[in-house]
Amino acid sequence: MAFQSELALAQTGIEREIITMRKVFPVAQYSLETGSNAVPLGFAARFAAGGYIDPQKMESYHSNLSENNRLGFHQKTMISLSPFLGVEKSLPQKPGFFGLRYVTETMSGAQFSKDAFGLLMRGNTPFLGSEIKAGNNEIWSLSQRKLELHFNSVNKKHSYLWNVGLTQVVNFSHIRTKDLRLFSSSAGDSVVFDGNLYNQSTGRQPFGTGWGMQGGFTLFKNFVLSNGKAWVTRLDVDGFGFVSVNGIKNISRGAQWDPNSLKPLNWTPTNEVTLGAVNLNYSDLRAGDWIDRQRDSVEAKLNFQEFQQRGTFLSPFFANIQISRVNYKSNKLNFKQWISNVSYRHVIGYRPKVEIGGIFEVYKKLDLVPSVSVGGFDVFDVNLRALYSYYIDVQLWGIESFVNPSKWHGGGISVMVKYPFRQPMKANRSANQIDHPQNL
Repeated sequence: MAFQSELALAQTGIEREIITMRKVFPVAQYSLETGSNAVPLGFAARFAAGGYIDPQKMESYHSNLSENNRLGFHQKTMISLSPFLGVEKSLPQKPGFFGLRYVTETMSGAQFSKDAFGLLMRGNTPFLGSEIKAGNNEIWSLSQRKLELHFNSVNKKHSYLWNVGLTQVVNFSHIRTKDLRLFSSSAGDSVVFDGNLYNQSTGRQPFGTGWGMQGGFTLFKNFVLSNGKAWVTRLDVDGFGFVSVNGIKNISRGAQWDPNSLKPLNWTPTNEVTLGAVNLNYSDLRAGDWIDRQRDSVEAKLNFQEFQQRGTFLSPFFANIQISRVNYKSNKLNFKQWISNVSYRHVIGYRPKVEIGGIFEVYKKLDLVPSVSVGGFDVFDVNLRALYSYYIDVQLWGIESFVNPSKWHGGGISVMVKYPFRQPMKANRSANQIDHPQNL
């Protein structure tokens, strides 16, 4: 009898949480997430913004890199154009609604060697008389606009949210090298180059250079253990589909292509090419400027191929699994419950991410959610999230990077505003409220 009562209370709590969830709709959001396994946040921010970096600091950054490195970022802006079309006036008897949202999204990822970073950021002058084995590297980026239609359906035990959207590609680029190496003579008057590479790019096209179709869903499922304790599981998939891009300019060396595919059919053997300077003074030789001044002849000797292509690829989707205890509350430090997330983003440089945190009620309408995570674009992050009265949601990723940007590798921020189109019922916050900001 006691077990039945505990089970009933747990199920009632879940029902209250789901009803509360469906009354507060996201209307605006901005999020930015960055990270790397080795590049400090301070350097990445200066490089992205075009700030000056002292050569000695650049050398220090270079010396601290691993042999294999990665970095990436994801930026998203969302505005709800029609958040509650068809929403009913009664309580949960008719729990469905439609919503229309406009989303802009930019993401980039890279995998690169220590030597490739040195060659790109420091030039070949510091390496005169030595060979740079840049090896295999990859840099990928995509910018797109989306118009998404959302549909939500709720009952006493489950909640389903589906979305489908049309995507317009604004910018796409993909650079890849294979077995790349460079030897610079001691005098700086010649280099020996070898390796395979290609560069695919559309340039930024304000009116679009491709399209796609992507969808996703959010599923809630509650379950009760034999001891009567209730838990909620949440599965999110966002942005799963395809992207088709046209108008891509391809510059490649040592690769065979199908014009309608963005992946090379195979890599072909290449020969070493010696490039020498002509009619330049000594200072130009030492600075390596002669490579830029003789770009046409350099490209001819390297036998670059240039052509237009188009192609389709799997969209950079996001997936997340969340588990949270329902209606759990401890009087110690106003602790309410534990939450855990396992997430993955289909972007170069991203690793599966595990996050564990807890919810603390610090004020009547204010909850704080501290957490720690490993993986993602970064290696390790200390995070903090604040939720005020269901309507404002602010999160900081990688707080340690903001405290010491010259040492730690990544950070980010998310700000979301929700609006109560109907006054929410008073209920304990659960996993249904602790939504991952990337999924909304």
